[in-house]
Amino acid sequence: MIKFFRKIRQQLISENKTGKYLKYAIGEIILVVIGILIAVQINSFYNKKSTDKMNDNLLRRMVKEVNLNIERLDFIEFSKNAPVKHYGVTENEKRLDSVIRLLNSGHHVKLNDERIAYMNDNNFFNSSAYNLYTSVYEEIKNTGKLYNIGSDSLITKINVYYKQLEREDFYHNAQVKKVNDLNFECKYGWRLFRSDYYLNKSEALKKHPWLQDPSSKHYTDALFYFLEARRVARRSIERMQGMRAASNDLIQSIEAELNLK
Repeated sequence: MIKFFRKIRQQLISENKTGKYLKYAIGEIILVVIGILIAVQINSFYNKKSTDKMNDNLLRRMVKEVNLNIERLDFIEFSKNAPVKHYGVTENEKRLDSVIRLLNSGHHVKLNDERIAYMNDNNFFNSSAYNLYTSVYEEIKNTGKLYNIGSDSLITKINVYYKQLEREDFYHNAQVKKVNDLNFECKYGWRLFRSDYYLNKSEALKKHPWLQDPSSKHYTDALFYFLEARRVARRSIERMQGMRAASNDLIQSIEAELNLK
């Protein structure tokens, strides 16, 4: 083909047909430009196809990651607090409510052996870390692919979702620390009593008369600890339910976008 065009050029030059040569040269340039444009379009088409395929794969991996988060939230909420009762009240909260009522009753209800045993034999506070998955999101963000992965509304929803996970984890850990700090304040009261109680029940009651004295510092420290533990336990359940709802919403949005392609 190149030899063919070269022969035409040489023939026109040898015949001194300058006008025709110029027209031919312009036409040849136009053909070259058209060829380049076609090649660019074909290359862009295949690049877009490759990018779309890669983005779809990342979105499907994100769906799997979010599903893992739902499984993790279910595990924390239901395995640690099961069975979940009506109106969102868990067994854990019911036990905390019972202990708080006993402590709040003061002199009106005597903390007999049975009630103290109930208080002592239950693990009232679940401080499990959320430990949710974010590796796919971090990969997309760190490689600069986040803002090309889907529609603007989907990108916004992805960012909001993972920011929510980060925020809820931060506040959960801060509140758990507060409960643990209150528990530490009970080291010579409630915590020491529990340790003594396991060694010798009757002697423990004699060594800790504050259990029958609502005005004592150890009694007040224990009450504050249980009150804060209940508040944080309830707030944690609300957080997990909110994150579960956000997870399901994000999955639906990703799947809808994948189905549109």
